[in-house]
Amino acid sequence: MNAEGSTQLPGQPVNLPDVEAELTAFWQGEAIKSKDEAITRTTTLNLIIIVEDENLFQRANQAVPQLAFHHPCRIILALLNPHIKSGKVEAALSVFCQLSLLSGKQICCEQINLQVPASARQDLAGAILPLLLPSLPVYLWWPNWSYFTAKEFPGLYQAIDRIILDIPATFSSTKALAGFADQAIRLSSDMRVSDMGWARITYWREAIAQLFDSPNNRASLQQLRKITTLQTKKNISSAAFLLSGWLVSSLDWKLPKQWKASNGEFRFRSPNGEETGWRIATKPEKNLDGLYAIELASDEKDQIRFMASLRQGGLLEIETWRSQTLLHKSAHSVPRQDDDRLLCNELDLLQTDEVYLQAIKAVKALLKGSLP
Repeated sequence: MNAEGSTQLPGQPVNLPDVEAELTAFWQGEAIKSKDEAITRTTTLNLIIIVEDENLFQRANQAVPQLAFHHPCRIILALLNPHIKSGKVEAALSVFCQLSLLSGKQICCEQINLQVPASARQDLAGAILPLLLPSLPVYLWWPNWSYFTAKEFPGLYQAIDRIILDIPATFSSTKALAGFADQAIRLSSDMRVSDMGWARITYWREAIAQLFDSPNNRASLQQLRKITTLQTKKNISSAAFLLSGWLVSSLDWKLPKQWKASNGEFRFRSPNGEETGWRIATKPEKNLDGLYAIELASDEKDQIRFMASLRQGGLLEIETWRSQTLLHKSAHSVPRQDDDRLLCNELDLLQTDEVYLQAIKAVKALLKGSLP
């Protein structure tokens, strides 16, 4: 019977100090079964995942089996369980494999699941660090609302080469979003940083960039005077702010020296001195949730409007208008946003996502004018 509040760890239970010995015994057993002279364990990286509730634990556990084919790695999935007040760190082992179509061999990942009681939270580094494979990069996926800090996780903080944040879709206040932006910027001074939430809006950024691929439309970039984002609920949409931060940093827009956000509208100044307004509007849309449209418009004279709208069925519809005349319309399928696919893409890179970092810095600058 598990202790009250504990989670049943998937895999074979094992004492924490015996993890390496058990894994070695497992691979030796597999070598005997296969009747091969040797089995090569190819491992490209360490992936640490730390979660702070059971829902996130289940979400992470569903994502990681898909990693073996693209990134054979050692995964350490740690659940910081606040419902278990005392006791020792529990551990369980599992190995999952996929058949390589090129070599015909099994490509495998080792997964070490940990359950850490509240009293042992400060010992997390001592539990994880001995499990890391040496001379391989260390990635951390941190899909939590709380902050990953050197003060709370000493030792472990220093071991991370790249942290993958996961910005929440919504925030209760601009102050909360500003806190997240602060964290991302602070972490970037100590480790490489990226964000799966940023990756989830890639299709929005690609749609906007494609609007201006045409030489005829490119000149309109400097003529934009009004940007409107539409969302289904009146909250702080991280996608809307990240898109705005991306536009501001990419186009070298600046905030006026003396300004304050008013009625959900922000204002920027282009390099040629013209002002552009950005407004967040709330309008419920059936069967959609969150950000679902963005409109970019030039001044009134010979007005040009670019619109990208999410439709039911996972289509992103793009339109170009000039003086109330529809010039172009197309629709593109929105790519899958599954954790496993996004995580695989994140593990392809070790460097900081500089475009994201500049966008989140612009978000922080924006919020300075809207905080009370």
